[in-house]
Amino acid sequence: MSTEIPTIILERPSQLRGDGKSFLRSTPLHCYVRARELGPTKALTDPCSNVGLMDLALFQRGYPATGIHPLTASVSAVGTNKTSGYAIVPIQFDCIRNGNIREKLQADIEVHLMEDFPPGLVIGLDFLCDYGMELNIAKKIASFPTGHTARLASPPNKRFGNVKMWCRNRTVVPPRTIKKVEIKASIAPRNRLHVQPLHGGRKRNAA
Repeated sequence: MSTEIPTIILERPSQLRGDGKSFLRSTPLHCYVRARELGPTKALTDPCSNVGLMDLALFQRGYPATGIHPLTASVSAVGTNKTSGYAIVPIQFDCIRNGNIREKLQADIEVHLMEDFPPGLVIGLDFLCDYGMELNIAKKIASFPTGHTARLASPPNKRFGNVKMWCRNRTVVPPRTIKKVEIKASIAPRNRLHVQPLHGGRKRNAA
């Protein structure tokens, strides 16, 4: 009797075109939460981040009376950045319970604070595990053990065009480091730019 385990091959999706740009055709999922002094705030749901992260200026606007614990940590992504302490704050999700009852679900989240943090707020793996929050990527739904579900969203994909860009000053960036570079563009972009180096190298996002 054969003990070989059969292999099931999934059909290749149409967006996987083999052009090296598949990641540009999908966008991270986020949900909208309510901070204490803020209106609906976009929060990126990121199971690949093992901690919650929040922009320091956003935190100061949303929780002006909340103290910051002085403990700092190193956060590694493309490079390594230091946090400016952490805090535990409440956030609220607009939810549906049992299919038709609308309720707000409030939970405390530990956020590590970072200066100039473009995502604003990241709900990390620690929060997902602590509260049993499950993400259904296909249906764009976040569910909790209490029977509550919150809607996830993704920004609409937009067509990418070419924009001429250049550095204002000659800048040398050593390997495996990050350095802010002042750039000029042929147009004034309203959104973030996806930068592809002219002479090879890794792609980066620019504000």
